[in-house]
Amino acid sequence: MKKTLVALLALGFSFNASAEDYTNFVASDNVVGKLTAPVTFIEYASMTCGHCATFDKQIVQPLKKEFVETGKVAYAFRDMPLDELALAVSKVSRCAPKESYYNFVSAYFASQKQWIMSNDKLEAITNIAKMGGMTAEKVQECILNPKIHQQVQEMKNSGISLGVNSTPSFFINGKMYRGNLGYERIRALIQAELGE
Repeated sequence: MKKTLVALLALGFSFNASAEDYTNFVASDNVVGKLTAPVTFIEYASMTCGHCATFDKQIVQPLKKEFVETGKVAYAFRDMPLDELALAVSKVSRCAPKESYYNFVSAYFASQKQWIMSNDKLEAITNIAKMGGMTAEKVQECILNPKIHQQVQEMKNSGISLGVNSTPSFFINGKMYRGNLGYERIRALIQAELGE
């Protein structure tokens, strides 16, 4: 099955960064929260990055409750796949209906150790997608879809153009930060942007 996954990912990486201002939301972003929120939070992460899975649990989920749901922050996740497996998972997640996308991202991060350590990685990521309502055929279709591949690659290229060289990296109102700074520090950065 490993050969199957490699074959499905044989589309490779391309480089096509545009001149858009990626420190702000762009049309391809799946934004959660009000677009008019006073603070923007844009995260770059790789689905196979252990620190990114921890960041999702310890930072992103509480941030959504405290700031996004209250209209103070608008949030977007951008894929920065660091390997072929991360690329495959990013493609499958991007194939999900827009309203389910973040459920897929969270499910993959929450079960990351299981699918990364699986002997049959394609089957493991497919089983998670099935829990979200996708069929095995749809998963393979998503992995092979050149349009979705290009979307993910454009997100990665946007990160590269901004100097993102590690994950997680994130932008709060256009200012870049790297790594898991801890919720209290990130909370303070957001509150400073809010003038609190």
